[in-house]
Amino acid sequence: MAKFTQQEQSDLKALLQRKLRGIPADHLPYLRLSDIVNQTPTALTLPNIPRDLQLPFFLAHRDTIDTCRGLAIKDAATQHIDVTRAIFFYRLDAAHQFQRYHDSHRWNIAIFLALLTFPSTVYRVSMAARRFMATYLAAVLEHHNNPAAFDMREEFVRLWKGGNYDFFTFGASQKKLLKCEMKRLHKEWEKELGRVEVELGREAYEARVARFAGVLVPAGETQRAQRRQEAVVSMEVAAADVMQGIEMENEKWENKLLAALKVPVGEVDTEKEKLKVNLDAVPVTRKSDALWAVQHCEPRDILRNLREMFPVERDVASPV
Repeated sequence: MAKFTQQEQSDLKALLQRKLRGIPADHLPYLRLSDIVNQTPTALTLPNIPRDLQLPFFLAHRDTIDTCRGLAIKDAATQHIDVTRAIFFYRLDAAHQFQRYHDSHRWNIAIFLALLTFPSTVYRVSMAARRFMATYLAAVLEHHNNPAAFDMREEFVRLWKGGNYDFFTFGASQKKLLKCEMKRLHKEWEKELGRVEVELGREAYEARVARFAGVLVPAGETQRAQRRQEAVVSMEVAAADVMQGIEMENEKWENKLLAALKVPVGEVDTEKEKLKVNLDAVPVTRKSDALWAVQHCEPRDILRNLREMFPVERDVASPV
């Protein structure tokens, strides 16, 4: 990087670090200033990020993202849809993303699964609410099992942005209850998944059921590790496809990356009152009903419903 003085390099490195702040460490590859300047594949191809939201967009719009504290906002007049999409896909807002490994999302997934398993007449859950929940579950499946595809996540962000529904939030006593329920459900799911694997056989289990384990329902460490490895393979294939597309377009990505990095970004005043957003948003049903559903829905019924919601060809008319 001979074109920069030592001071310029130091300033650019600090700026890059500042603009990448808040993104979970395991979500993006480790990026150096040399990756930006030399347009390396590491900086050019983020296979788990849509093409139009790649680093040139993110680096250039980080200041805009920071003005709303990195929070996803429904109001289109306050936050452009592409900024909302970037917040979701770069996982800047812990309350609005597709990653299972946050307690709040694990709890919401469990609630959505239970509510969708009971008939719609049992709770006051509208068809629009059921669509919201089902689309989110599909988006989580896509994020964990096929991170290089974006259709379901894009659909959910548009649905979330354009409607009033949002995720459940929980108080201290509700969190305590849900933590206890998750422990109980983990044991019950381990038994249920074991039973289904024995009945279906290993090959059929992998084809029909394994995609849910460790993603939408609890699973042992072996199954979680397998899901992670499958996601890595999918990302590697996607990275090659993205890189080929970039080469075919013959764009001057180095200039775009460096120019985007140089866009000024202010410091967020952490002393200011916490930003309150999406005040008109509502959950899909009453929280008391949601908690009751989690406590009374059985894994066997949930799994049967999941396989009906997300069928594979060999699942048709399967008795298990």
